[in-house]
Amino acid sequence: MKRLTYDDMRKSLILDYETKGNKGLKKYKSGEPWGLKHLDGFFKGTLARSINTDAIHRYIKDRKKTEGERHHQPHPRSAQEDDEHREARRQARVPPVFSHAE
Repeated sequence: MKRLTYDDMRKSLILDYETKGNKGLKKYKSGEPWGLKHLDGFFKGTLARSINTDAIHRYIKDRKKTEGERHHQPHPRSAQEDDEHREARRQARVPPVFSHAE
């Protein structure tokens, strides 16, 4: 008897989305489903029974650490560019651009 893994559940999820024509399954140009890449990197090969609350908390902690390091860098835009963007937004109703700088 084969043991159920993350990979098996992933395939089943994709098959379910495709069968139902679920529009929520966005794909990269390569055809790979969008949004599963991070899960794949963390859970690939893991037995399904091992994916419990503790494993999910470890995944979340890992993602926050990884995303925090990547997203909390100062935005490279200069003060002059900020002023120019603010003025353009005021004149043309350009949507705001949010910086990740704190």
